Amino acid sequence: ERLELIRTAPVDGFWFDEYYTDVISPRHYDEYVWRPNVILAQALRESGKASMYYFCGDIMPKLERILELEVDAIAFEESKKWFHLDVAEVKKVVGNRKALLGNMDGLHLLPRGTPEQIVAEVQRQLAAAARDGGFVMGAGSPIAPDTSLGNMRAFLDATREFGRYPMTWQ
Repeated sequence: ERLELIRTAPVDGFWFDEYYTDVISPRHYDEYVWRPNVILAQALRESGKASMYYFCGDIMPKLERILELEVDAIAFEESKKWFHLDVAEVKKVVGNRKALLGNMDGLHLLPRGTPEQIVAEVQRQLAAAARDGGFVMGAGSPIAPDTSLGNMRAFLDATREFGRYPMTWQ
């Protein structure tokens, strides 16, 4: 019944996500998370809707499995908790098989960094993941409420300036 609602919803696409499944066993991930996501992703694909899948947590141990989902794009969290994620490492595994939504640090760098640090991180992520397309600059988590307007402008302006294809600034 829910899949039929998804198939017939008057939208162009869906974002679906999961949280803390990086801390469960691979067997439980396959049974309780991945298998239902396969069904959802197939329903979206069959209905002609775009799909983006967001993985909260350390995506690297399950990335190959996630790449089997019939989704158009993958979004992932920034480094925090007990893990470190680098967009370059994720892009190396994903290649051009899926589009990626970037993982700018919305909890530490955006609220506490300098505009120069933010611009440098935008450039680093774009250079690492956007060179041959399929990358959208974005935050890896919600942006902290104490983020200054100046820092948000630095992030957005740098993304607009350096995130255009073809990338000629490198």
